[in-house]
Amino acid sequence: MRGRVFTSFLTLILFVVMTLTGVVAYLMPQGKVAYWVGWHFWGLDKPQWGSIHMVSSLLFVVVGGVHLVYNWKALLSYFSRTVDRHRR
Repeated sequence: MRGRVFTSFLTLILFVVMTLTGVVAYLMPQGKVAYWVGWHFWGLDKPQWGSIHMVSSLLFVVVGGVHLVYNWKALLSYFSRTVDRHRR
């Protein structure tokens, strides 16, 4: 049970980090402009934000897979009930 709770919490945290870094990456100056002006946000520069985004995205995929494995029975049960309901 602790593994499921921890995995769900970690999936949520990684999703939030991935979303935040994605928004920052979208809003940051493009290309060399960020380097020319010395762009920083919360003390991190463009490559650091990109690295955090890549690592959090990779971890999200891995932890999301573990989350899927932990919740496989519940997912199958949900789909089974949904299909049965729509057949009627």
